[in-house]
Order: sequence, then C-alpha cells, then structure tokens
Amino acid sequence: MNGSWGVRYLLADLAEETELLPAFRRADFTVWSRQKLLRFTKLPENKVAKTFKWRPWTNNDIKAMAALHRAVVPKLFQIIEAPTRQAAIGRVLYDEAGGLLGYADVAYGPHGIWVQPVLTPQAHDPQILIDLLLGLGDALRRPIYLSLRAYQPWLEGMAADLPAADIKEMELLVRYLVLQEEVPQGAAQPVFNGNQSESSVPVIQASSKEH
Repeated sequence: MNGSWGVRYLLADLAEETELLPAFRRADFTVWSRQKLLRFTKLPENKVAKTFKWRPWTNNDIKAMAALHRAVVPKLFQIIEAPTRQAAIGRVLYDEAGGLLGYADVAYGPHGIWVQPVLTPQAHDPQILIDLLLGLGDALRRPIYLSLRAYQPWLEGMAADLPAADIKEMELLVRYLVLQEEVPQGAAQPVFNGNQSESSVPVIQASSKEH
C-alpha cells in the first residue's frame, strides 16, 4: 500500500504480550493508544428494574454523535479514530433531557460481534453497558467483543464487574503514509479526567523510530 492509492495511514491492533511489536516498530508503526478487549460468551444478568434504552441510530443522531466524538477522542487522534468504522447502524443512548449520553459502533462478523462504545464521563452506571450488550441481536450465538479505549478511563470502571470470559490488553498502532506536520515537544491533548487516567494523552510523533 502507498499514498498514491489515497491511503493515509495503516492501523494495527496487537496484544501487549506479542513478540511482533518490535517488528512493527521497525516498520515505522507507533503506538497511539491502548485498549482492553473483553470477550463475552454469556450475557450478564439483568437484575435491576432500571434500564437504559439504547436504540439504533438514524441520520438525525449523526450531529450529536460527531460532537461527542470530538469531545471524547483526543483531537490529534480524531483522524485515526473515526466516529464509526462502517456505514452499518450502531446504537445511541440519550438521557431524559434529550442529551446524548453515548453511542456504540457495532459490527457483526461470522465469528463474533464487535462493540466500541463512546460515552460521556457522566455515563458511569455499569447498567449502561449491560443493557447495551443485552440489546444486541443473536448475541447468544456469537461471542461479543467489547473495546474499552484508554482515552475513556471511566469505561474500565463500568465494566469491572461484567462476566467477561477473557480480557486482553491491546496496543493500538498507526503507520502514516503521508508527511505529518511537526508537533511541538511535549504537546498534549486534554481529555476528561477519570479515576485511573492521567489528565492528558501524550502525542507520539509519527516520524519517531525505536532504536
């Protein structure tokens, strides 16, 4: 692949314990973020009366979703982390006042269902994630993979008691195929504070290489 094809960057998700990371670094890949990937082979039990009504998103939700994406995802990484991975319809959740609490990118594959939520820090109730998982069609026949991005540290606390069958720590890598603007040393993008997060996300220069 090269820039003449209109491709601006390549992405890779690697398990932290993999032996392939040095090879990817030599190929000019850099780590831009991290995630926890939770695999569910059974659904959590819904033991409370309180429920959060996730619904499929429509064109009318796109503006609010884009605004939440800009608020949550560090600005320098928004070109990498698109609001949605495909045109397939995901889920949205609003509060009683009509404000968007979050949305979830959902992709159905032959071997599982990928779910990547984007939530405001105010959405801290674990039941939000439980109701999201319970609302996915045919989830009992395929495992669910829930992606918790490191720039949303509140998600990890919300998912702490969910019955995941497997939890993997993942490195998120990018290789740019076009020239990048130079970033000042020590530049950082403020993000929402959380109990398990620093107050900023460091910028990793695309041109840096590990020696």
